[in-house]
Amino acid sequence: MKALKKIPKENAKRILNSIDALSEVEDPKRYIKKLKGSFEVPLYSFRVGDHRVIMNISEKALVIHIIDIGNRSIIYRNY
Repeated sequence: MKALKKIPKENAKRILNSIDALSEVEDPKRYIKKLKGSFEVPLYSFRVGDHRVIMNISEKALVIHIIDIGNRSIIYRNY
């Protein structure tokens, strides 16, 4: 993903480890926040330090779709 290449390697590893840990949790919605204004396809924000992971979760088979990753000061402007 292009967004991970822009982030320092140590932060990118931390983000990937956090996403992996989130995928193993029984109820991942406990750790994420639904974005306001995303009605048709609900988007969620997952906090990892100063970075946010914007994602969509398919509830039928627990599939996490990563849409974007970026610094918290910039990432919400697109969503």
